[in-house]
Amino acid sequence: VLLKGKNLKESFIKFMVASTVTIGSLLEIMAYAFLIPIITDLENIAYNNGNVEETAILIAKRLVASGVIVIGQVALSKTLTKVLKKLS
Repeated sequence: VLLKGKNLKESFIKFMVASTVTIGSLLEIMAYAFLIPIITDLENIAYNNGNVEETAILIAKRLVASGVIVIGQVALSKTLTKVLKKLS
């Protein structure tokens, strides 16, 4: 019984380590997804196709959304790291 419990604990720790990397990568991709459209916004401003004030507000919203995801990623990674340390 103790051997099975130990094996289960080791398997869970390995799973958590793998999921931490996967979740971190996924959240990084999501953060970049908010930044990519900024390129077209800047292009619209450069070619005088858009309102500068509206575009600036849109860019600011996208930067804030990206920042929120990055902060969430850091918090989640730290939390999972603490859980893994307690389990080890």
